[in-house]
Amino acid sequence: MTQKTTTVLAMAFVIVASVLVNELVLKATSSDKDRDVASFGERFEPSQIKWEQELASSISKDDKAKTVLATKPNLQDRLLFQILEGRYEAQALNGKIHKFSLLPNQSPLEINTTDFMKEYSAVSKDFDIYDVEATNASTDSVKLKKKSGEVVGNLVINRDDKGRVIAIEVQ
Repeated sequence: MTQKTTTVLAMAFVIVASVLVNELVLKATSSDKDRDVASFGERFEPSQIKWEQELASSISKDDKAKTVLATKPNLQDRLLFQILEGRYEAQALNGKIHKFSLLPNQSPLEINTTDFMKEYSAVSKDFDIYDVEATNASTDSVKLKKKSGEVVGNLVINRDDKGRVIAIEVQ
């Protein structure tokens, strides 16, 4: 045989061998079902359903089971993430929030002072009654008092030129 024919046959052999090896490697890994995308595949497989039922049964029997079950948000969380929509930073002192500040690059919210005090006053300071003392376009001032009438603090709501809340501070 000539050198040209030998070279062509050797190259053809190398190509065929690499295709066969590649095919064997791909078939071996594609038969591994554990690596499928989570949302694909049979959803109502009896073994899967049985496993889920056993897991639910074991969790329901253990009162102290460590699971990722939701808990109801407390008053502070509801205020920060529902009413204030996560747009404000809160600073706490002794478990009570004493300042809310608008985060950078966030648009301020419109908040009614009376509604805010009725619903969320317990997160800021211990007091029994409150009086909205001064209200103007840029600032609301609320006196926090005990039942005896003694002033225990002041809540100040600072607003922008459109009446939206920039900061809330308890003094």
